[in-house]
Amino acid sequence: MPAVVALTDAEEVVSDGLAALSRLLRSARPVQVLIRTKPLLSAGQPAGNSSLRGYHLELGYLGIGHHEVMVQQSSSARPQHLHRACCRALQTTHPAMIVVSSVIASDQGAAEPAITPWLREGAALDGRAHPLFSYDPEAGRSWARRFEFSGNPDPAADWPVYELRHRGPDGNEIRMSLPFTFADFVLLAPEHRAHFCVVPAGKDVEDLIPMDSYLALPQEEAAYQIPFVWTVDSRQRLQRLAVTRQLAFACRDRLGFWRTLQELAGVRSEHVDRAVTEAREAATQEAARERIELQAAHEEQLQRARRETASEAMKALAATLLQLDTANLQGLPTPGAVTSALAAAAGIVLH
Repeated sequence: MPAVVALTDAEEVVSDGLAALSRLLRSARPVQVLIRTKPLLSAGQPAGNSSLRGYHLELGYLGIGHHEVMVQQSSSARPQHLHRACCRALQTTHPAMIVVSSVIASDQGAAEPAITPWLREGAALDGRAHPLFSYDPEAGRSWARRFEFSGNPDPAADWPVYELRHRGPDGNEIRMSLPFTFADFVLLAPEHRAHFCVVPAGKDVEDLIPMDSYLALPQEEAAYQIPFVWTVDSRQRLQRLAVTRQLAFACRDRLGFWRTLQELAGVRSEHVDRAVTEAREAATQEAARERIELQAAHEEQLQRARRETASEAMKALAATLLQLDTANLQGLPTPGAVTSALAAAAGIVLH
């Protein structure tokens, strides 16, 4: 059969075609649906909208829910990964859905010349805005065989860490290792600059904490904190940018989905961590029990050895004393002779 490919945008799918897409994916026909999405916006959100409210709709995750559909989520920033995804989709006998992150020049608006679409595409992967993954129902019956997570930067961590270079007060270059969060990715989009506010230099605020530390806090504690990201100005001077609550919520949402993918891929699973902890505790308890039993057995053997040694020593001492008494009695003087000798030595005449 000839290949049948449907090309569409996420906005069109969500606005009018979501039900039709679901029917197509459940049809069991080998049709490939290629959906282009903008990683900064939730699927179906109009371009140019600066609002980051609400949870992010994941079309790729929605496709996995159809169970027997091949789902490939890729990016034009990883052409080799995208090429493999398209080739694999064309070979399957199942319906296939390929969700591709794509930033075109018209999305840039008044962006700085240095912020190219290629840079923003790569930053979308680093900021967990559009993770790479693959779900292939023909790869096997187990989830571990069907789900693939390769190609993502630093897949075991929450955020990849990169080096930021800036100038110190003396003009010398200083390097900092910082996590690249979803907020750092949003900072590349001029239409979302309203979500950032420069913190004046030398302004010490106790509630200001880095974005990665903010996201590590429980939501109850985070409500009393102000997250910020580091950046440099035109003179390469380090400065802090406070982040709005909307963007902080979006960062938490993206991190939550990223951790879901980590758990699905077995890269960072709470179930595995819990099982490892339980196994370690069981092994520790078993080792402690064996150690107590060995110590008790050793103490019993030691006490037995002490008793046996003491008994043998007493027997040997008694035998030695008996032998000495027998030998000495044969050569000892009589009591009368001893008394006469003592009296003579004292000058006493005994009659």
